[in-house]
Amino acid sequence: GRYFLYLNHYLFLLGPSGLTKSTTIGQAVGVFDELQSIVAQHDPAKLEPIYQSPERITPERLLVDLAAWRKKRTALDRSDTVLLIVSDELATLLGKDISGSDRLANFLTEIYMGNKTFRDSTISGGDRDIGKPAATCLFASTPGSVRRAMTEGMFTEGFMGRTVTAARRYEERHGSYPTPPSSDPVQRRMLAERPTDFDPSLETP
Repeated sequence: GRYFLYLNHYLFLLGPSGLTKSTTIGQAVGVFDELQSIVAQHDPAKLEPIYQSPERITPERLLVDLAAWRKKRTALDRSDTVLLIVSDELATLLGKDISGSDRLANFLTEIYMGNKTFRDSTISGGDRDIGKPAATCLFASTPGSVRRAMTEGMFTEGFMGRTVTAARRYEERHGSYPTPPSSDPVQRRMLAERPTDFDPSLETP
């Protein structure tokens, strides 16, 4: 038979301060922004194909934003919901002291399973349907912040089990790491153009 394939990737960069985690994330976001602009140029409505979340957001605000963003696309017969969440410090987004962080983690865990529709219902907001959700998350943190801010439920209730963790220890190389090469505009453009020929929402035999 046929089925729809929506890729959900949650990547977590874990390491000490000075590891250039934020720099790495910044380069990835630069390529993403370039890709957004390429796709929007070929869209008659000039709509960006992917919703990008702020670094700090509550689950309620995220769902409101997604519903409004999806409404524009649904009017053009585009019912998929593709989102990117980036935070160079996971504790400021999903830490135990952040209001609503548990609900946001549960939302990301739920949509990772590939459900066709996620439904949210509140007294003030009514029903909100998030159709065909596909998420990419890029996080970073230090081991100390994870120990202090992450709850046990983050590990036992499935969220961290769906996250690919790339961990690295600090290396004694005169107390510093080599400076990564810069990502110039030409390089970002080349990297952004590579995936434009592949549409993961197409029917797969």
